[in-house]
Amino acid sequence: LKREKKISDKLLFNIIPDSVVDRVKQGQVVADGFQSCTVIFARVHGMQGDTSSLSVFQTLSDVYYLMDDLTTHHGIEKIKTVGPCYMAVSGVPNVSADHAEKAVSFSFDVLAVVNMYNKKNGTNLGISIGINSGPVVAGVIGQMRMIYDLWGDTCNVSSRMMDSCPPGHVHIPLYVKDMLEANAADSGDGKVSTKLSKWSQVGQRYEVPKLVFIDRGTIDIKGKGPIHTYFVSPDRSLDKGPSFVVPKSISSMGLHSMM
Repeated sequence: LKREKKISDKLLFNIIPDSVVDRVKQGQVVADGFQSCTVIFARVHGMQGDTSSLSVFQTLSDVYYLMDDLTTHHGIEKIKTVGPCYMAVSGVPNVSADHAEKAVSFSFDVLAVVNMYNKKNGTNLGISIGINSGPVVAGVIGQMRMIYDLWGDTCNVSSRMMDSCPPGHVHIPLYVKDMLEANAADSGDGKVSTKLSKWSQVGQRYEVPKLVFIDRGTIDIKGKGPIHTYFVSPDRSLDKGPSFVVPKSISSMGLHSMM
């Protein structure tokens, strides 16, 4: 019985955030409102072959394995994958004031590791990333194959940011740009250098790279109408590669040799 309980607990911790597992085991309904968080949607492009083929499945598995490690590194919560799309959130269920900064840093590192993967495997994958910040409701749904999921307009806009983003970019609405600038110190040269942020889940501190915003103007977003949006990227003049210590998945795939 102890062994079965251990296996059951391990499965729960793999599909549900640690902080809500006890509530689920006690039979509680888990549905919590969060006033401010950042939702991330990423889509993988450039896979060769039929989307239902085993080779495409393996490619997605490789990329998602890398992204899973990066969520742990940045204190991001993975929500789910649907085909070539990966959904994650910063600031849920563990509230953090710097959720937007974490989401941006995570996104930059996703772009970096996919580039490494391409060089290593001779592939030509691209990633479109959409980000939006705001309120959500998060909770556990279902009894069989239960999932921790998010609801709210914040998610919808983040998804639309991804849909209207070309590969290789991180796409944000004006509101998120304003949030990042409000938490940053202007360097005086038109770029933004963020302050040191607490990496709350692991008790470390890290600095988001200097940010460069590219104005896309007002574009029509399906279901939302006109929204003023930007691409955000790290200042390439200071680019020294990914911000992370090599996670186990990067090392196991041999990508660390390309950093």
